[in-house]
Amino acid sequence: MLEHTGAGNVIGHSSGGFIALRAALKLPIDRLAVYDAAVSIDGGFPSAWLDPARAAARAGDVPRALALTAGGINTQMATAKLPLGVQIAIIKVFMRTPIGRMMADLLPMTLDESATIRDHDGPADVYAGITAEVLLACGADGPSYYVELDEALARAIPNARTLVIPRSGHDAINRAHARFVDPIGDFFAAPVSPRTGAA
Repeated sequence: MLEHTGAGNVIGHSSGGFIALRAALKLPIDRLAVYDAAVSIDGGFPSAWLDPARAAARAGDVPRALALTAGGINTQMATAKLPLGVQIAIIKVFMRTPIGRMMADLLPMTLDESATIRDHDGPADVYAGITAEVLLACGADGPSYYVELDEALARAIPNARTLVIPRSGHDAINRAHARFVDPIGDFFAAPVSPRTGAA
């Protein structure tokens, strides 16, 4: 797509941020913004929930698998601290809604993506070869581990900086409030520095 369009700017969200960061190691990307990039740096992305969730999914227990996944990833939510049985009861009600049914349908992909992210766990230095200018953004209302992951990546990537967007959760990219859009837009609108643009 980059070759076809001639684009040099890329944005990635969640597991898309992981994909974009991996791509930036090999592709001619000038500027990269990621939001809540689901990268595992030295075990920093939670994955203890993953094997039990996959086992539940294989057994056909989608509510249990979805509850384990939601609680495992969304560590900041109050529901994640409830007993698992209560979380499963909430998920069963949630699955009666259109968004709940969609999340259940997407569960196999979510589990596969999470396994890939876990399999690529390693030190932040893995990403030190990225030459693009990088904005590592996350939401102040999302899981706190994204802040720590972004800080680790910013120390390793030469032209990277972090940004915590206030009053924003993991879905801020979907909601596209001005507090999210404006700093991302400013990042992409600024002139590209000669050292990255010449690559």
